[in-house]
Amino acid sequence: MTLPNFIFAGVPKSGSSTLFEYIRQHPDIYMSEVKEPFFFDFNYQKGLSHYETFFKNHKGEKIIGEATVWYMSWKKATQRIYETIPNTKLLFILRNPIERAFSDYCMNLRAGHYTPEQTFGYVIRNEQNISKLNRRIVSGGFYYQHLKRFEQYFPRENMLIILYDELKQDIRAVEKRIYQFLEVDPDFQAEVQKNYMVAPYLPNHKLLTQYSRYLPGFNQAWSRYRHFRNLFMDYNSKNKNRMSDEDRDYLCEIYSQENQLLGDYTGVDLKHWN
Repeated sequence: MTLPNFIFAGVPKSGSSTLFEYIRQHPDIYMSEVKEPFFFDFNYQKGLSHYETFFKNHKGEKIIGEATVWYMSWKKATQRIYETIPNTKLLFILRNPIERAFSDYCMNLRAGHYTPEQTFGYVIRNEQNISKLNRRIVSGGFYYQHLKRFEQYFPRENMLIILYDELKQDIRAVEKRIYQFLEVDPDFQAEVQKNYMVAPYLPNHKLLTQYSRYLPGFNQAWSRYRHFRNLFMDYNSKNKNRMSDEDRDYLCEIYSQENQLLGDYTGVDLKHWN
């Protein structure tokens, strides 16, 4: 049975798509054709025969991997991974949880999972009441809690933790660290043309909120039709959507203690995250 011995397990909106495209080019690494099989969370009941299909084109590479970055915050996934592949190596890329939460919200908004009426401020204060799928906008950022849960099953030496700041600063250095962690040739350098760490800009968000509240059928069209949503996107602008100071302060307070614990755990000063 062909199963992975490497899982890119976290976290969303932290450069995983770009990094996936880098490491999959290494001659000693085979990454699943589908980046996120979602096996240990959503598709576990389909069984190992289903999971194995994602690695059917493996041709003897030393490392077999996949990258479902939601596993980190999905509590049941940790034990399931251990019971299935107990010796696997795990990679976690951690981004400032405040920025990650906002980026995650914007992605879900563009995907139609939220309507413009469901503002970022509303979502982060009501994530438990919105939907089962998207309610980890805030709780997904409790990295220390999630890492300690993984440590109950896996030895620390099987877990590589990298900060998104490092990825933005020098992706080649991060690429090399991953290869060293996986014990493959660390001097290989991938050739990747596309930067996946760029998102479209959504201008006039306040106006869209008004449309969402008062125009009949707007929310339905927003949720159902990607082409309709694209009418409001700017794919060429260098501008970025930004959260309000009020929402940032709210999240700073929520994550303050958690970031301190994570800093002590990793030995990295994370004060700048606040």
